[in-house]
Amino acid sequence: MQLRIICGDITTWPAEAIVNSASESLMSTGGLDNRIYQAGGISLRAACSSLGGCPEGKAVLTFGYKLPARYVIHTVAPFWRGGSHHEESQLLSCYRASLSLAREKEVHHLAFSSLGTGDKRIPLNRAADVAIPVLLEEGFGFSRIDFVCETQQEQDAYTKAVIFYWLQQINDAAKEDIHTVLEKALTALTVLRQTSDDQEPMAQADMLLSLRHTLHPFAALPVPRSIMNLESTARQVMDIYHLAGTKAQAN
Repeated sequence: MQLRIICGDITTWPAEAIVNSASESLMSTGGLDNRIYQAGGISLRAACSSLGGCPEGKAVLTFGYKLPARYVIHTVAPFWRGGSHHEESQLLSCYRASLSLAREKEVHHLAFSSLGTGDKRIPLNRAADVAIPVLLEEGFGFSRIDFVCETQQEQDAYTKAVIFYWLQQINDAAKEDIHTVLEKALTALTVLRQTSDDQEPMAQADMLLSLRHTLHPFAALPVPRSIMNLESTARQVMDIYHLAGTKAQAN
């Protein structure tokens, strides 16, 4: 499964199914939720109305109607109440329920919006730390999962969560497994912010080479590697992505 973190408009995204952060009533509350309803048309609103709502942590599915996506998965993220009311476990449940519904419909290309970080006010970094492990570890059966971000801030938060996930996998790998884990990390991080499958081959090769020059020294550090080592390497990887983005804009 390929995971990509991309800035874009999920209402026009060419995935088989998209995941919307909905209200319990399944009626539009504004923001991205409202734009998805508008793009889907009156039939999408009618389909949601007929379902009678959805509780926090659960998900329901409708057709996409006028949206490019065949299906819309509507999941209800919790409101942030300071972090002591099981908000993160409820958010985790949203991702698992959404993956389960998509898998039932044999979806191969799935796209998520940033669940719970708008009107529900879940802190972006906390939301990313919940989302990324479950998608990478439980996203089996999908060829590709996209995180379609509305802002650069969102994209960077989910990107950092992926980077730290893979650095931790390298950090925790047994000596005999380190090469295999490192290659998996390089493959995943090379395509992480790639917008399409027909990426310029030279740009992809440059990205892989830059990441290799950054991750190999990290993997070669004495065990246990420190938090400072992880943070320094993560910053270097983020710099690689930002530089690649700058070059792409210049071209």
